[in-house]
Amino acid sequence: MKQKSISPSCSKKLKVLADPTRLGVLEALMAGPKNVGDLVEQLNIEQSLLSHHLAILRETGLV
Repeated sequence: MKQKSISPSCSKKLKVLADPTRLGVLEALMAGPKNVGDLVEQLNIEQSLLSHHLAILRETGLV
């Protein structure tokens, strides 16, 4: 049986979601609106790293 290929946009989203930090960001945001300071504290990461991950999530339309 021939395997169907995944669309490029779907593949990119799956790669983005493979990162544990980005999954943590999404999980935190699913619980309700958060500002950057809240996310930095909750995820225990630097603000610059959070900004990097948020930019990637934004580029793929996940936030």
